[in-house]
Amino acid sequence: ILEGVRVPPRAYHVRRLGETILGFDHYCWWLSTPIGWRNRKFFLLFLLWSCALSAFAMGLSVADVHSAVPGVFSGKMRGDPRLQEILEVMPGLSAKFTPLIFLALELSKMDRAIAFRTYALFFLASADLAAALILGAFGGWHVYLALRNMTSLEPPGEAKYDLGVAKNLRQVMGRRVWMWALPLWLGDGPHGDGLVWPVSDAHAVPKER
Repeated sequence: ILEGVRVPPRAYHVRRLGETILGFDHYCWWLSTPIGWRNRKFFLLFLLWSCALSAFAMGLSVADVHSAVPGVFSGKMRGDPRLQEILEVMPGLSAKFTPLIFLALELSKMDRAIAFRTYALFFLASADLAAALILGAFGGWHVYLALRNMTSLEPPGEAKYDLGVAKNLRQVMGRRVWMWALPLWLGDGPHGDGLVWPVSDAHAVPKER
């Protein structure tokens, strides 16, 4: 109850906006908006498509680096005499760093402009990898919550509103399955009204006879 007014189940009053958000999950500071019943689908798609885009961009950057330095991602670099000299001088150097050493050796032979471009591509590939991992983990967690019909505010393992995967996803992604991957409603919308939330049979209140 908020100031004498009953708040619907799973709703939350965001004071900074002066609004009560139905099916509230969390306030996203990245997007500067609360995530709730009407836009949770778009938040999930934002995470998943951003993860896919980061992975795709990483693949393009890695391909460009490989074309500039063909042996950096293969076993051919281990036979390079310059690399062997460094490993002899520093025998305790982990083999994990040999691609970076080989890349540095190749960059030292290149023209400055080409070397800078290759270095920038390697940096972008590393940044895209980090973004893909972070967004993938965060997106995977929110997909799990949607599959279980949970929010980030509810206690871990709470299964009160878990109606099964299909019904749970319709409450988030909409009634039309073919539109789940699109950031659009087009006359569709999340199943329900955001005010009344069906509960699972295990948590249903027995009817009086």
